[in-house]
Amino acid sequence: MKSKKQIQILIGILVVLVGIIILLLMRSCQKQPEGPNKVLEPDYPSMDVDKNADKIPDDESTKADVSQGGGSVTISFTDNVKYSLASGEVSLYYQNPNASTHNVVVQVILTSGEDEYLLAQSGILEPGYQVTSLQAEKDLPALSEGGYNGKLKLLFYDPETGERAIVDTDIPCTVTVEK
Repeated sequence: MKSKKQIQILIGILVVLVGIIILLLMRSCQKQPEGPNKVLEPDYPSMDVDKNADKIPDDESTKADVSQGGGSVTISFTDNVKYSLASGEVSLYYQNPNASTHNVVVQVILTSGEDEYLLAQSGILEPGYQVTSLQAEKDLPALSEGGYNGKLKLLFYDPETGERAIVDTDIPCTVTVEK
C-alpha cells in the first residue's frame, strides 16, 4: 500500500514537472517584439562637441559652487519635438546654460509600451551651448505622420574626465512626425 501511494505521488510530481516544461517551451517559442526594447546609453561618449550646438546668446548665468565630486545642472527645454520624414531632421529646443557644471548628451527617444527607439542623439553639449536640430538615426521603425509619446533623456558627464554622472533625467515629450 505504501509503495502504491509513493508511485502515485511520483506520478503527480512528474505530471507537474512535464506541465512546467511545456509551459516554458511554449513561452520561449512566442514571437518576440521586433526592435530594441531598451535604448543603450554611453558610459563614456566620444568627447566630440555636437556639430549642431550653438552658443547660447546672452547667457550670463554663473556656475554654482559645488564640492568636489558634486555638480549642478540647469536646463532649459521645450517638450515638443518635431521629426521631418523628408529631411530626417529632428527639431527640438534644449539649452545647457553656463550655470551647469556638467556636459550633457541629449537623446530623443520614442516610447511604445515597454519598447524604446532612439530617434536622435546629440554629441556633447558643453555648458553655455544649445541645440535646436539633430539628424535622426538611420535604423528607425517605420513611422507615419502623427503624434508619438517620447522622452528627452539627458545624460550628464564630467567635463574633465568624461565620466558619466550618477543622475540622468527623463523628460516626457511629444514627438510630432511630419512629411
